[in-house]
Parts: sequence; C-alpha cells; structure tokens
Amino acid sequence: MAEGERDSFDKPCTKVAQNEAKIRSAKRHFKKKDMEEVKEVLLDKLPNAWLPTLAGHVLSQSMVWKDIYLQHDDLAGLPRSQDVFRKIEQDPCLSLDIPKPRATAGGVLQHSINLFEKLLEANKPMSFKFGITHDPAIKWHNSTFGYKVSRERFQHLIAIYAASNPHGPAFLEAASCVSQILTAQAVAADMGEGRSASCGVDKWASCNLRHSERDAQRTMKKQGTKLDVPITSISCDGVNLPWIAPQTWLRFVIKKGLWPVMAGCDRFDHDGARRNWSDFWTEYKKVNPGFELFSMPNVDLSRTAAWLVHGDEGRTLKKNGIMITSLQSALGRGYDEKRVAGPPGKLRVNFAGHSFTTRYIVSATPKTVYESTPEVFHSSIEHVAKSLSKCLHEGFVDVATGETFRVAVLGVKGDAPYLAKVAHFYRSYNTTAKRGEERGPPKGICPYCLAGTNGFPAEELSTLEPRWLRTIGVKLPWVRCPSLIQNLVHDRGDPAAFFKTDLWHVVHLGFGRSWVASVIQLLLSYLPCANLDEKWDYLTTHYLRWCTANKRQAHVAKITGYLMSYGDSSGAMGNWHKGALTSNFMHWLIDLLGDVRGEPGGLLVQCRSATYRMNTMFSLLYRAGAFLSEQECSFVSEQGLQFLKTYSMLAGRMFGASKQWMFPLYPKLHMFHHQMLEIRFLGNSVKTAVSPMMFACQMDEDTVGRSSRLSRRVNIRRVSLRTLDRYLVSAYAAHAKAGLLV
Repeated sequence: MAEGERDSFDKPCTKVAQNEAKIRSAKRHFKKKDMEEVKEVLLDKLPNAWLPTLAGHVLSQSMVWKDIYLQHDDLAGLPRSQDVFRKIEQDPCLSLDIPKPRATAGGVLQHSINLFEKLLEANKPMSFKFGITHDPAIKWHNSTFGYKVSRERFQHLIAIYAASNPHGPAFLEAASCVSQILTAQAVAADMGEGRSASCGVDKWASCNLRHSERDAQRTMKKQGTKLDVPITSISCDGVNLPWIAPQTWLRFVIKKGLWPVMAGCDRFDHDGARRNWSDFWTEYKKVNPGFELFSMPNVDLSRTAAWLVHGDEGRTLKKNGIMITSLQSALGRGYDEKRVAGPPGKLRVNFAGHSFTTRYIVSATPKTVYESTPEVFHSSIEHVAKSLSKCLHEGFVDVATGETFRVAVLGVKGDAPYLAKVAHFYRSYNTTAKRGEERGPPKGICPYCLAGTNGFPAEELSTLEPRWLRTIGVKLPWVRCPSLIQNLVHDRGDPAAFFKTDLWHVVHLGFGRSWVASVIQLLLSYLPCANLDEKWDYLTTHYLRWCTANKRQAHVAKITGYLMSYGDSSGAMGNWHKGALTSNFMHWLIDLLGDVRGEPGGLLVQCRSATYRMNTMFSLLYRAGAFLSEQECSFVSEQGLQFLKTYSMLAGRMFGASKQWMFPLYPKLHMFHHQMLEIRFLGNSVKTAVSPMMFACQMDEDTVGRSSRLSRRVNIRRVSLRTLDRYLVSAYAAHAKAGLLV
C-alpha cells in the first residue's frame, strides 16, 4: 500500500506506520536478543506459503504478523514469497488475518473459528467458501475459476493461515478438544435436549472446557470410539512414565480375536494361524538353531508368535525429540497387493495395512525426560523386556478355549543410533576412526565383528572372505549387558545378533544416497551442456519427465549442486533424507545413464550395471516371502556383492584421481556386506535365509511419524499420556476401517 493511501477501514496507513506496528508486535512475541534480526524483516523478504482462504461478503483488517511469524517458521526461504504477500497487501479485495506465531493445530483452528464467528455475526446472511491455494491473487482474479467471477459474486478473500507445504493445512483436521466441545454445545442447543441425548452429542457438550482433553478422552472411552487398552504408569529412575505394557497388548490381541491376523491370516482362520507359526519356527530353526526358545520345554510353537521391538525418535513440539517404542509381529499380509503381487502360499512379512493396525505402541517418552538422565530410558526398556519375558514364560490363557498363547521376541530393530543407545554399544558406526592417525588403537565400527580395528579393515568390500569375517561374535560390543539380553531369549553363541540391521536405513538412507550423488558428479562431464547451470537444468528436466512418464512422485522440484553434494570435499553423501527419493533416483539413473554417450573409460556403463543390480535385488525382495529360497538367496547375494565390488572399484579409481570425496567408504557399506555374506552362507548351507525385509523399518517410520504428529497436538506438560490417549483413538479408527473390530 503506497504512502497516503487508506486501508479497508478508511484509516490512514503508511509504510512507516506499518513497520512500527511490526516492531511493536515483535516485542510481544520474541526475546530481546532477536530484535535486531526482527527489525530487518521487511516486506521484500517475505516467504512463499500455501494459504487456506475464506471468501465471503466481508472485509477484514490486515494483520502484521506475517514478517515476524514467517521469518521464524519453516516458510522462510521458499520461492515466489515476495510476490505472494505483496499482492495480498496491495489488492483491496484481499486481506490477511493469520494466527499468532507458532500456533498449535488447535490454536489455528480456534483462531479460524473465532474469526468466522465474528464475520458471520457482522455480515449475516453471508455466502462463504473455504479453500487452499498457493496464490490468493490468482485464486481471486482468474478469469475462468476465480472467486471474483463466480456465480456467488464473492466480494472479499481473507487468508487465515499460512503453511510451508500443501499438506500442512490438511493436518489441521485434528481439532482441539475445546473446539470440538464448543461445536457440540452449539449443535446440542440447535438439536434440543432429547435429540442430542439420543445421538450422544450431549455427553460432548457437557465436557468441562478447562479440562477439555481429559473429559474428551473419557467421553470417547464411554462411547467406544477408543481401543479398550488400559494405560498404566511405571517408575523409571524416580520418574513416572505412562505406558501400555506388552502383556496388555497380548491380552488385547487374544480377546479381540486378532491372533490369526497377527499370523498373516484372515481374522477367523485359527487353523491357518497355527499352521503359519509352526512353519515359521521350523524355518527359523534352520537359520538360527541356537535360539533359546527351541530348548524350552512345554512350549507349543504353533501358538507362539514372533514379535520384534522397534524404537526411534520422532519430533514433537518445538522440534524436541520423542522416543516411540513399539511392538509388531514378524508375520503379516506381505506388501501392498495392488502394486506388488504376493507369493501364494508363503509366509509373508508385515508391511501391508495401516501401521496403527500392525504396530502396537508401548510408550512415547519426550527427550526432555531422558536426555539429561539416560537411566530413565534404559529403565523403561528394562520394564518392556521383563513384560515381554512374561509374555513368553507365562503367556495368556484364552478363557473361551483354554489355549495358552505366547510371544517370543526375535530381536530389536531400528536405525544405528537407536541400536547403539538401547544396546550400550561401545563399538558401532560412531566409533570409526576420524583421522589417519589416532592416539589409541581404533575401537572398530561394527557391533557384530572386529571390522575397523587393527588388522581387520572394514573397507574390504570386493571379496567373499574379508579378514573380519572370522571375528564375528568373538567379542561382545558392550561392557554393560543390555536389559533386553538379560531378560529375553536369544542366541547365546552370538548375543549381538539380537540387534537387527535395517536394510532400508543402510541403503535408501545410507550409501544409496552417496552412490546417486557420486554417479551424478561422474556424469556431469559428459552431459551435452555448455556450463554447470545448464547441466543441473538438464538433469532436472530429465528427472521430472521420467517421473511423469513412470507416474512417480518427484519429491523435489529441482536437482541442484547442493542436493548432489557437488563441491563438498567431506564426501558426496547426498543432501536428502527421504528413502523414496533414493528409490526414485536409483530407477531414474538407469534411463539417464542409457541416454548419455561418449564416455570412453566405461565407468558409466559399470555404474548403470551396478544400479540395475541393486534395483533387481530389491524387486525380488519385495516379491519374496518372509524366508528366501535357495535360488533367491543366491540371486540376492550375487546382486548385492557385485554392487559392492563395483562401488569399491570406483572408490579406488576416484581416490587415485584425487577425487576422494566421490564414492565415500563408510560403515553402512560394511553392514550391507554383512547381510549379503550371511544370506549367501545360509543359502548354501541350509537352503534358506530370513528375508532382510523382515527387519526393515519403513512401516515403523510411518508409525513414528503419525504418533509424533499426535504429540504435537497435545499439552507438552503431559505429552506422554496424551499422545498414547490420542494414539488409541486413531488406532480404533484404523482397526474399525479395516474391519478388525466387528
């Protein structure tokens, strides 16, 4: 708005007055040390946003939150930001009324409700419409679909919320309990006492607004829209933590008739469940004959399920961590049947279905509780281990049939930091040598063998008999024995093997990224472009066309030097953190490398061949069952080992060419080498092997993401309890939709 103009309410408004208002607003919401930064946040630095919009016969005063609020949010740095917000401010038909900075989902919804009620009261009768757009000016003025030319003849558009991506507004569907209670009160008033009581609205309307979350949870429990699973508390190093005991989950599974589902069968196929678990333990005994379960007397293996423990840290309010610990069955319904055809008659892994129906959350502990006192975390894990031990030794008796059902834990899975934490590893990925010469002898990089110590280099990737192979299991990777090992059955000949490596983290969030980044950097010299900028544009265009042709979500809008770690002397590691993007790039490289001609050394041909090997290996794994056949073991191990051979060769060639940042060698390559050699050995010796996908964590990451999102919608002072409460509500909806509670 130019100097001397008047705003929608016919008040003088100048640039000076606007900026002074921004500074006054900033003082109320940010610390003094941030003020110099805030003063520099002017209109020309505003970020882009996706804006849910309200169009109606209304006028609204423009807010001054935007500069300060958006500068301290994820919106900063997005493209076209300047134009989007300037057009809102300069257009008399558009205005901005967004909530205070860092508002929670409930706060955003409450702000929207209050604003709408005020507008309706001042302008009724009023026609209105809610929507989401990346540019309100286009949404208003477009000659084809704009609100300005619509038949409703809207007069004004108000932007009521800004988010950094189009999915942000969708997550606001989780309204605050207060807003739900207020809505129920309004509905009950309109319906009358009799009708509101008959449909249950009166119970919501009678909830106390001062204790909205507590009363809402009680109401949902009474109305049966929450899983009937009790939440109790445990004392962990003097701190009381809410949890759902593993024994409680076992009782829930039996009472609700979900035991066959946990075996990968239809809900009422109890014979199939007994058959599946008998077959599972028969195959697993071939692979791991030293597992202590097989020496226990009076255990009916056909009524004993195999579970896995998973843990990972999600993100709760203010980007703090929250540790999510969950349980899951080793068997399930395989993969997505619509995209990946499952093997008929085979035991299948646990990927298909909503993650809240296949994963059972035990606890959600904020990092603020255990960061300064690690014993709180380890004590909670000890409680989990003891409860799981009772699930095996005592089991649960179904009073209807008199059968005793048990659970045996195969192992613990998760990313490398979680495994190192839960198992007290002193020899892991983060103890690798950082320099050429260390003061003391290297500790090693692997909890399963002595790779990385003197005489046993972890970089031996191109051989079937590396020197570290004979050191597997000879020395424990911990000084303090983990509580999980103390309480649960395992292979006493190799206790460290109880902690499972996740193939997905190793490849798609590991060396798969460095492979893609290194191959792209190797390819740059042979692209038909005059300069570096044109080469990145060429790669972007090629990739986006490939995604369109193959019906893949691109996940990125542009391929840049930063994304591919170009010029990063510390190593071409790839600057993205989404496993699906690595999968996309691995498939895209096949087409991209096939389109490039004129590389005389043949390195790109070998890159294409190695990439193809990795893609075919995963293609087979996603079509195989829970156990691999002899032929599948041979194929998987051959593809993986040949890829490692090529990677090692390229690393050596680049090091000789003084390009040591390309094809970096780091611990995840060694972990992959472990897995491939184990599959090869088991395939040759016992003709089968456990599929590494049984211990992959893709679906577990989904569980952590969903539960972390729930934790960001509750009071931070009771985040553990309220997160579990909301998880049980969401899990009920997922179970009901899947037909598991009929």
